[in-house]
Amino acid sequence: MRNKNIFVSIRKNHDVMDLVINRLEQIPKIDLTIHRPIKNIINIESIIDKLRNSDYLILKASNKISIDILQFAQMYKIPSLHSLNAVVTCLSKIALDGRLRQIIEKYNNRLRDFILPIPESWTGVIKQNSLEEFKEWAKPNLPLVIKSHDQHDKNIRFSFRVRNLDEIDDFYNRFKTKLDYAVYIQKEINCDDIDRKVYVIGDKTFGIQRESPIVVSKRENLDYINPDSIKKEQFDVPEKAKMIAKILSKELDLKLFGFDLIKSADQEKYYLIDVNDFPGYRGIPNVHEIIVDFLKNLLKF
Repeated sequence: MRNKNIFVSIRKNHDVMDLVINRLEQIPKIDLTIHRPIKNIINIESIIDKLRNSDYLILKASNKISIDILQFAQMYKIPSLHSLNAVVTCLSKIALDGRLRQIIEKYNNRLRDFILPIPESWTGVIKQNSLEEFKEWAKPNLPLVIKSHDQHDKNIRFSFRVRNLDEIDDFYNRFKTKLDYAVYIQKEINCDDIDRKVYVIGDKTFGIQRESPIVVSKRENLDYINPDSIKKEQFDVPEKAKMIAKILSKELDLKLFGFDLIKSADQEKYYLIDVNDFPGYRGIPNVHEIIVDFLKNLLKF
């Protein structure tokens, strides 16, 4: 039996996935092709040929090139860890908002005693020549959280809390070079300021919590804070959060993913505010071995 050709597209220097790749390279029956979407200049015909000769695609989206790779895989019917549709949905805060609303409504009977409805949200373009108009619109809707449309490309990703009109000027001055696209605007949640991340690997779930990056960046007056620099701790994933993991896996067709739960300050319920189609998994002991075991089972080794 011939070796299986696995095409892996992921940025370089990813702590967890570099270890996963090293372990996969040690498996005798796997031949890996490694593509770095941020570093490599690629010949389009060559990359298509490599994909067409691959048995499987493992991709962690980093930028628009990642979407092109998934498009090529779909064109030539190459099985992938996550589909083009799943990745594109998670890439866009706007598309994901709509999809999560649909899922929460569909499973309302099972979720309503644990998950709150998604807060009111909007989308639009913020430009200097219309900043005063935006302030007029924002005034009755404050407080708000403004986030980038694209959640994959860290070069244009941001999240900023606005509680008064002066902070809109602060927001614009900090992020004006990243405002060529529509932004996602959400009513600020009255919460305990703790981000609870549920990471999913197949049928396994893991909980990591940390102080909200929005709160930290505001307190320390930072344009950007690397979320990985914030102290993390593990927490036991509630059974109802495990149920949500199963629902999201089914509805979004995801196998390796994470989602964020924000606890209401007023009641013992949570907001489901984000889904990441391939998170960093940092903070979970020996997580690279867990991912390798999952992939070996998935690829039938």
